[in-house]
Amino acid sequence: MGISIEKINVRDLGPLKSFSAEFGRFNLIYSRNEQGKTFLAEFLIRSLFRKPKDWGYIRKSGKGKITLSGLADGITELTPAKKPKLEDCWEEKDSGLPPSLARLLVVRGGSAGIEEGDAGISKPFIKNILSGKKLLDKIDDDKNISRTTKNAEIEEGRIIIARKGDGERLEELKDKLADLDSLFAEIEDNYPAGKLAALKIDKRSLDDRLEVMKNARRYEAYLVSRKISDLKEELNKLPDQSLDQLFREISEYGSLKSNIEDMESTYNDLREESKDYNWLNEARAVYEATSEIAESPDLRIILAGAAAAIISVVLFILDQKIAGAVSFTVMAAVSGYFIKRLLGSLKDKSRSEELESIRKEFLKRTGSELSDIAVLDSALKEQESILNKSAGIMDELEKHKIKLRDLRSSITQLFLSLCGEEKSESEWNFSLNSLRKDQKDITGMINEYRVTLSGLKVHESDHLSMDPGKKFSQEEYDRLKEGADHIFHEISDQEQHLGSLKDRIGFETGDDRDTDLEKLIDNLHKKRIQTAYELNDTTAGIIAGITVHGVIEKLREEEDEKIHDGLSSTAVLDNLKNLTGRYNNLRLEGNDLIISDDHEEFDIKDLSTGAREQVMLALRLGFGSKIADNEPLFLILDDAFQHCDWKKREILVGRLAEASKEGWQIIYLTMDDHIRGLFVNAREENSELDCRIIDLDKEEKLNA
Repeated sequence: MGISIEKINVRDLGPLKSFSAEFGRFNLIYSRNEQGKTFLAEFLIRSLFRKPKDWGYIRKSGKGKITLSGLADGITELTPAKKPKLEDCWEEKDSGLPPSLARLLVVRGGSAGIEEGDAGISKPFIKNILSGKKLLDKIDDDKNISRTTKNAEIEEGRIIIARKGDGERLEELKDKLADLDSLFAEIEDNYPAGKLAALKIDKRSLDDRLEVMKNARRYEAYLVSRKISDLKEELNKLPDQSLDQLFREISEYGSLKSNIEDMESTYNDLREESKDYNWLNEARAVYEATSEIAESPDLRIILAGAAAAIISVVLFILDQKIAGAVSFTVMAAVSGYFIKRLLGSLKDKSRSEELESIRKEFLKRTGSELSDIAVLDSALKEQESILNKSAGIMDELEKHKIKLRDLRSSITQLFLSLCGEEKSESEWNFSLNSLRKDQKDITGMINEYRVTLSGLKVHESDHLSMDPGKKFSQEEYDRLKEGADHIFHEISDQEQHLGSLKDRIGFETGDDRDTDLEKLIDNLHKKRIQTAYELNDTTAGIIAGITVHGVIEKLREEEDEKIHDGLSSTAVLDNLKNLTGRYNNLRLEGNDLIISDDHEEFDIKDLSTGAREQVMLALRLGFGSKIADNEPLFLILDDAFQHCDWKKREILVGRLAEASKEGWQIIYLTMDDHIRGLFVNAREENSELDCRIIDLDKEEKLNA
């Protein structure tokens, strides 16, 4: 009795909130897109097999179970979340069904191949199906027998092998055993040890004397360090900031004092220049009051009047009465105007004299003629500008004098803090230079002591405050150090002479250098025995690997014949012929599967997708029947024929129907209306067909 799926019950499976169905031998699960077909296919795979990810199924939605029949213990329920899976049942019951059979029973999402790759199936898979558990490959696996051993040979009792892998290990063990034998020969030699004790006594004596000198140096470093600290305290009393401030303020004081002197001189000059301001101001008032004084008659007017009189007389004499009358009138007007001017001039004579006095004084004070009041205004304005400028300088001068007093006070305080006493202004620069010199001298002394301290090469934490009773001498220290170093090297040579052997032994045995020499030699004997054993074991393993590999190569020839017989079996070729209607032969050529008809042959990976789907279905049915001893199994086909043309689909569905009547259970999932129609037609045309069509869109089952 073959294995088949009897029933499925699920809930909360994607769009399928609740679903239950019983399967016959020929089943179609139909739905339109997004109605739950893919979810249902995934649920079947996750329930039946160990590694759903191999089919690309990774979603874990839905709960439920499927019920199977045909296993050794009768009906068995499987779920996605728990074991067992079909592979577990096959292995536990030793049914002869290989775990890789799962690849034959499922076509996922229209993927034609049984495996990934262009061909859809590989030689290792075919060997696994047709030759049991690949025992020979497991024995001859590189993990058991290395490639180096497989390529090795035995000639005249000697192993001929490349120096890599097992071959390298073999040569390493040979070299190691030779090194150990050489080391044992060296142990038999005598190593001097008597001189070592005397050298160590001499070294202790030198070390004691050197220690005293070291303490003297530490004490010397302490004294120098104290001097540096004292000098730093003195230097801290002369901070750069205070000295810089003092320098700046003294410089500023001198500059400000010079500016004040210049400003006072300028102020005095301006006051001298503006000394006539008050006189000019008063003169302007008088000038303005006398500016309306009548001027003396002009001589030209007198001449004009005289000329008019003469002309009038002449005209009258010439009997030019009209012209003479006109001339006389002109003479009369000119004479009247002259007389008026003359009278006014006489009236303001005293005021005119005062105005003349102002003009003379103006000429004396300014050196310029006073022709009118505008000249007087210009001079007055210039004096006023100079006077205002002198007033501004006086204000600025007062501010400078206040700042000068503040600077003097600050400088006095700085000298008081730095020198402990006030300094007169005449002493300022000298005192500042003296302070600068003191600061420089102290800094120089600190640097000299630092050089001395650095030469002593003693860390501050190692300074010694207690006098060791001996003064440090660099010459004596160097002499003692040289003697101690010389003895140290002699001791080192002796210890190295003896210790090198212990190091070499310890390297071989893994012991510390402090381990007793006799113990080291004893462990070295054990190491040699172990190395000899490993060499013999490795040699035996290589010989055994060479022998076993040779036997397996012969057995493989028989395995190739077994695979050839499986590919040529009736179960495989009949299904191939029935499904393709053309191809009637299969064979392996190297790692390639070759398919042929009566006229041509092709590498299976060169077939079209539709043709390869036909071939793969034939191989699934053929291989399944052969390895199950013609016991029927089940096929889960998720849109397996979507790449085939409609004519080939009819052939494939027809062959599946025939396979179901032979006992195979077919579960085909699709959203293709044409495929659905083919199943409906197959059910209607064959009343003996156990066909069930499950329509997920309508959530109902149409049973035959």
